[in-house]
Amino acid sequence: MDVCVVGAGIIGAATAYHLARLGARVTVIEANRELRGASYATFGWINANGKQPDHYFELNRTGMSEHDELARSLGNSSWLHRTGSLAWTGDVAGDALAARVAEHASRDYPAELISAAVVREIEPELEATFKAATWDVAYFPSEGWVETETLIGLLLGAAKTAGASARPGFRVQGVEAHNGGATVTLEGGSRIGADVVVNCAGPDAGMLAGFAGLLIVLAVISAVDLAWVLHRKARGEPG
Repeated sequence: MDVCVVGAGIIGAATAYHLARLGARVTVIEANRELRGASYATFGWINANGKQPDHYFELNRTGMSEHDELARSLGNSSWLHRTGSLAWTGDVAGDALAARVAEHASRDYPAELISAAVVREIEPELEATFKAATWDVAYFPSEGWVETETLIGLLLGAAKTAGASARPGFRVQGVEAHNGGATVTLEGGSRIGADVVVNCAGPDAGMLAGFAGLLIVLAVISAVDLAWVLHRKARGEPG
């Protein structure tokens, strides 16, 4: 099977890696010259913390475990950092934070309340913030973060070893579906035939789908609005 993966971020790279290992003939197309997609700009926080509804929480919890399995599969865990995470609301909404910790702990998700003194031991750079603090802090020890560019490089390198190829620096100009597959037209006019096209184009996913007559609606939120949502969430208020 010939598969064209559009987008070389985390999702595209992981898709190419797994498909190539399964025997598919994979071509990865990336608009940027660097094979990194939009994922290079993200902080790859691994967590299920506060995710709702329940099925979304469980999806994220499973995803946390899958990162460990991926490290084993790649034979390299240098990109995976299980540092844990801290959350606090200062001297307000302490009850909501404590309830959040208790709810997570009841679901066997590692979570506990710790004192400011313990925070200073875990993260010395927060010494000034917590020097005179009297409030408790939520600690989620199983959480962590990913070095996205390192992981993308490892995934694509392993995919190429399994037979995949990559076309960096080519923006998709069209996708024509036909019986038995599709043809992808690239900037400059070159064309690639495939049995399957996998849309991993991140913020350009809607545009790519539109070439094939499909509709994907992407929500756009500003950094200021996102910060406000996260602030309200930390205080236990509705988003």
